[in-house]
Parts: sequence; C-alpha cells; structure tokens
Amino acid sequence: MSASSALRARTHVAIAGLLLASFSACSSSSTTSSNAQGGTSNGGSSGVNNGGNAGALEHGGSAGTVSGGSAGTPGGGSSGTANGGNASGGAASGGSAGMPSGGSANATKKGISGWLYANDTALASELQNYDVVVQSKPDGAERHVRYLFPYGGGLGLTGSAYTSDALSYDPAAAAFYAAKLPNAAMLPIIDSGDGDALATFSSADQEKLAADVAAAIVSDPNARGAHIDIEPFHDEHAPFYAKLKALLHASQKQLTLFTGRTSGPIYSTADIVVLSGYDLGITPVSAAKYQTTLANMVDTALASAASGGSTLLVGIPVSASFEEYATESGACSTATGVSQEQWVGAALQAVCPHQADASYLGIALWQVGSGALEIHSEPGCLRHPDAISDAVWGLLENFDPAHCP
Repeated sequence: MSASSALRARTHVAIAGLLLASFSACSSSSTTSSNAQGGTSNGGSSGVNNGGNAGALEHGGSAGTVSGGSAGTPGGGSSGTANGGNASGGAASGGSAGMPSGGSANATKKGISGWLYANDTALASELQNYDVVVQSKPDGAERHVRYLFPYGGGLGLTGSAYTSDALSYDPAAAAFYAAKLPNAAMLPIIDSGDGDALATFSSADQEKLAADVAAAIVSDPNARGAHIDIEPFHDEHAPFYAKLKALLHASQKQLTLFTGRTSGPIYSTADIVVLSGYDLGITPVSAAKYQTTLANMVDTALASAASGGSTLLVGIPVSASFEEYATESGACSTATGVSQEQWVGAALQAVCPHQADASYLGIALWQVGSGALEIHSEPGCLRHPDAISDAVWGLLENFDPAHCP
C-alpha cells in the first residue's frame, strides 16, 4: 500500500462478514487463569522486545508504578470533564485531542491509540484513513485516533545512582505525527529495560531523573504528556513516578503508564493506564481462551481505575505481539494457527461491553508497524506480523460496540 493512495479499496460487505465470523469463532468461553501480570516477553528478558522494533520494549513486563494519590478523576463534572462537551476546565471538544489546555491534567476523552516506532508517512495515512471511516459513524467521536504513542526515547540506567546523561529524548516523532494527525494527543514513549537499576536509586536520585524526563516533555510543544514503560516494575520506583506526575501536572500534561497489572497503586498514580491485552501467557493458545482471559482482566482493571481515579486504554494484538502469533519450540518458534483477524475479533469482543464505562477510553493498537503482514522467518524462526492488514483495519472500522455479540 502506498502512502499516496486514497482510502483503501475494500468490500465492506465482506469485511462485515469477516467481523461476524471472527466473533463467532471466539464465542466459546473457557475459564481464565490467574492474571499473568502482563506476561514477560520471551524467556523473561526483562520485557525487551525480540522483534527489533527501534528500541521498543515488548510490553510484556509489569512496567507499572505505585504511589502518588489521584489528582482528580476524569468525568463527573470536575474541571476538564472527560467524555463530552467542553467542560469548564478546558477539556478539548469535538475532534480535538481531548487533553488539557489550561484545565485539569486529567481531562481525557474516549478514542483509540497506538504505538509508533518509525516516522512513516504510510503509517500516518493508515491512521488518517481509519479516522475518515469512523468519523462518519454514529459513535465516531468516541472511536477516532485520540492518543498516539510515538517513540521519544529511553532511559539508560547503570549503577545505583543518578547520572545526568541517562535520558535520551528526541522530539522528532511527536512532531512528525502531530503534523499529520493534529487531532491526536502525542504522548511520547520513554522506555527502559533497567527497572532493576532504578529500584536501587535513592528517592532523591529518582526525583532528579523524573525532573529530567518532565523537562523533556514540558519543553516539547507537541507532547501532551508522557507514556512511560520501565521494566521490570518495582514498588521502589514510587518516588520517580510521584515526582514525574507532579511536574507534568504543573504544566498541564499527563502521565500515562503501561502495565500488565490489573490492580494496585498504578491505578491512582497514572492519569491513563495502558493495560497489556496481549502476550498474556495463556495456555493452551486459542482465541477463545484469549478472549475470556482478556475480558476478565479488563473487568478487574476498570474497577481499579474507577476506584483509583484513572482511566483505561486496553492494548490489543493487531500485530507485533509474540505469544498470540508464535509459540516457543526450542530455539525457534511455531505458528499458533490463529490469524490476526481472529485475535483482533476476540479482543474487540472482550472490550465491547465497556464502551459506555466512564473509566474506559478505548483500545491501543500494538503496534502500528510497516513490516511484513505475515509471520516470517528471521532466519528460520517464526516471528509475529509487523503490520496491520486491511482485513484488521476493516474489523476496527466496522466494530459496533452498540451491538456486542
């Protein structure tokens, strides 16, 4: 697909049939295992992505956080009210990004999101095309591209003390996608696989590091906040997150945190919690078991968000997740036999009942990539698909939460 092409030519009757078939294939239920806490990426490698996605973390670890009370709940008539009109705190309305501009740092609105690790015009076009389609639907305002996670940089932490050169941040990705999708809030990713090291920092050193991260985000005119993914998570990270949240809120910017956890202090620390709805460590691997497991996780996470004063985005495996598409077999991997369409259909069915929930914002696409559409060999070992197929885009566009199966 070229970046200059118009809307993808699709037969929507066929896509609608695929959606129903996918839901039907996922309709059987099975009991869920206890929460896999997000499932670490292959071989417990501290969540580091094995797919080479430009420094991305394979969001399987528990890059959550603790501490810091809630700074106000979205919705409920507070300044910057979520999900609806232009409340008094300056929450955006209409097709705007739904992030604060002078009001509460917790002003959030419903919509979808996604992770981006390359500045690619073709990927921007895919997201623009999706927006054109869903904006014509009755619920389009709640399902358009509201938030994006372009890759901003990482934290290289060594030793057990703060150093001023730990943060590497580049505002180019946020600028690139903000120009092409001006109605989406840019929440640049800052990630790290050095969570063990951070846990050994003193509170004062963690706060110094938080100040560096906040300074980078606050000085970036295209960043509406930060998307933090530090793995593995430790309770000892609390001073870092508490300080970062306070500094971001002081500049009317938001803190979003990725996690595999469905409860805990992260749900009062973050403004938006992004739950890993993939790489869940389920066995046997099947779309039906995945759907049941994810549905139970979302139920628990939403209850945690409601009590903690945060909101929830749910990451789903549109591509790039490992466990849904391939399983370990010695040194290499084998295909699960479940298609992208089946995984996405199961995920949509799992979140479908929650569209009207005040704490639920929408889905997050892991990930929006531009690689091969099929599971491929690297070398001789099966890997996940690295792009979203037209059929999956069709499922997302035609998803109708008003008529859950």
